Parts: sequence; structure tokens; C-alpha cells
Amino acid sequence: MDAIAPNEQKFTIDPATDNIIKGEKGTQVFIPANALKFKDGTTPSGRVKIELKEFFSVSEFISNNLSTMSDSFLLETNGMLYIFASADGKELVIDNNKSYTIAFSKNDSTKNMELFYGDSSGTGNVNWQLASPRTEGFGFGYDSLLVDSALYDEKIKVCGWTWMTSNEWGWKLNHPDSNLWNYVERNLKLPENLNKELCDLDSYLTIKCYVNNGGKIYKTRFNDQTSLALSEAISNFFRNIPPFDMRKAKFYEGFEYGFDLCCHREFNQEKYAQRFKQKYSQYQDKAIEKMDKGDLGIYIFQATKLGWINCDWFYEDQREKIDFIVNTSSQDSKTFIVFDSINSIMSGNMVNGKFVFPNVPVNSKVKLIAINFENGKPGMAVQQSVISNTPVSISGFKNFTISELEKQLNKG
Repeated sequence: MDAIAPNEQKFTIDPATDNIIKGEKGTQVFIPANALKFKDGTTPSGRVKIELKEFFSVSEFISNNLSTMSDSFLLETNGMLYIFASADGKELVIDNNKSYTIAFSKNDSTKNMELFYGDSSGTGNVNWQLASPRTEGFGFGYDSLLVDSALYDEKIKVCGWTWMTSNEWGWKLNHPDSNLWNYVERNLKLPENLNKELCDLDSYLTIKCYVNNGGKIYKTRFNDQTSLALSEAISNFFRNIPPFDMRKAKFYEGFEYGFDLCCHREFNQEKYAQRFKQKYSQYQDKAIEKMDKGDLGIYIFQATKLGWINCDWFYEDQREKIDFIVNTSSQDSKTFIVFDSINSIMSGNMVNGKFVFPNVPVNSKVKLIAINFENGKPGMAVQQSVISNTPVSISGFKNFTISELEKQLNKG
């Protein structure tokens, strides 16, 4: 793995001046003056060491066990980086009041790529997180000094029943919004005073509903004490939602079915982006001025963290998602799937002696790659496959040279 890993590029800079670092594969990193600090907030007095690794090919991804996943969501990458800064043998971070700029060369200028951060340990198994959060909670990467209660919007959602998102169970609707969970989230609009009443409840609002043989909710009942205005507004909404898909449904007329509504505080990404731009645009403008004039085909991001960096977008595929199962003749191996049509790679998880690739679009064409190390020699098995519910087996491990490995991994 070390032999196919990208070069570790080393630079020495003066942290008191503006610096542009150019990677071997086209990445540009602009670090403004006095942006680097020790974790205790003190400023380095001497020269600073910068380490940069650029990951752009399949073999480079595999060398560090990297995949293109954000929790259970598949990403398509435009390239990954690892950036580390140190002085006097101690790690440096970006000052809370500053940012630095990263420019990636565009592989596909039509895609709206975003910045993601991974864990900063420098090891593999990185789980990528969007640099600015989309939902409530303190996640990776955003500037907490810019966040206050005004950036959160209160929305009413179905809560506490994650299986209600399934289109394979009885909560599927005959409507493009697909299921009860999605329909409520996108269409329930209460007057401001009623929205506040629901959000002020000490607990979830439990609703009991009755469904007729045609899939329509014809009656609702509330266990919790609510005002007449709130209960009538919610009852009218549910009596007017589209019918459930009775081909999937497990409802019986006369039975009572329950679910909860709750108030969800959702992070307003657009408001945060405006604040971020106001605070950090000066650094990006300065970076663009200093970058090469010919570098027009680039993605430019403002970043506030070092470590693992990824230029990605969430791959949106409307096809059914399944867990893809791969058996290998060598369980003591690393197994990956590389997608044919997008620049994405997944590492398999060993479960009960099989490699599992979760939440993968059905009928996607992929390349299976398994690498093992037995009897003191490395072996590799590669084969084409299509994602389906039928488990696939891969065998025929063969010894290889480093050049053969890189050629096999990186060819189309």
C-alpha cells in the first residue's frame, strides 16, 4: 500500500506572510499571514512545515483505505487531500478568526462540488462530513463563532419512527413525495402561532389515525392535550393527504395506527453561507489574486480546518438502494467496489464472513477489487460486476508487481 500511495510533499513557509502552496497534481492552497496557531492559541515564532498528500486515482484511494462515503450516502469525488501543519514538533490549526483557500482542478465543470472534512488522525477509514452542517447539531468543520439561534428554523416532522421512511412498508403514498414522512416534511404548513404551540410541547405529539380500505385516513385522535385550533388544523391536513399505496400497505380498516409529530430545529445553510462569506471573503479574494491567471477551471473553497479534505458532491440516484454482498476466497483481504460511471469507491465491511457494501444503487456497473497477503506475498483479484440482490463471489487471487497493480486499478 505504501508503494502505491501518493508522494508526501513537504514545504517550509513563513507563517507571518501570505503563502501559496502548489501540489504536484494541480492543487493550490493559499494560507494567509498569521492564520496558523498552536492549539493553545499561541503563534509560532519560526518556520512552519506543511505536509500535503493529493489523492486522485483509484490506486491512491486504496493505498489509504479511502472511500467516498458520508455516513450511508455515496459521494462522487473530484479529489482528496491530507494537509498537516507543524512547528517545533507540534501540530498547528487554523485561527478561529481566519480561513485558508483550497483550489482543486475541475474534472467535470458541470457538477456542483462541495467541501467535506474527514477525521484528522491521518489514518484510513475516513467518514466524510459536509464542511457546513445541513441539520441541527455541532458537526465537522463549520465556524461555531458564526452560529447562534437565529440560524435555526423550526419545522414540524414525523419523528421517532425511522422505518416510516420505507417505501416497502405501509406508509408509502400514491404521491411523488413517496411516504408519510416525506409528505409531512414537505407539505405541512401551520400558522405561526400553531407551529409555536406544537414546538412548545414538552414531548412529541402522538397522533392515532384510522385508514379505510382505499388507503385514506378518515379519522384522527390525539392522546396529548392540544388546543382545539391545533388539533383541527392537523386533523384537516391528515384527512386530505393522498391515499396510502395499498399494494404495500399493512393497514386494516377499524384498527388504530399511531405516529408522532415533533418540532425539529433545522440549520439554515443559506443564512450560514452568507455570514461565512461576509467574514472570509477577504481571504478568498486575496487568494484568487495570487493564483495563476490561467487556472480558470477550478473549484475554490474557504476552509477552516486542516487534515482530511475532500472535494465532493452527494451522488443522487433515484434507483432502489440495497446492501451488496461479496464473498471472497480469502477473508483476510481488503475488498472494494469502484463505480464505472462516477468517480466513487467503497470499502466493504466484513459481516459474518462476507463483505457488505450498504445502500448501493441497483444495476450500477462496478469493478470488484480484492487484495490479500498470504504466504508472504500480496495477491489481487479483479472482476466486473453489476449491483444486485444476488451475492457475488470473487476468487483467483494472483501475485502482482506494483506497476501491474496500478495499471489494473486505474484503467477504465
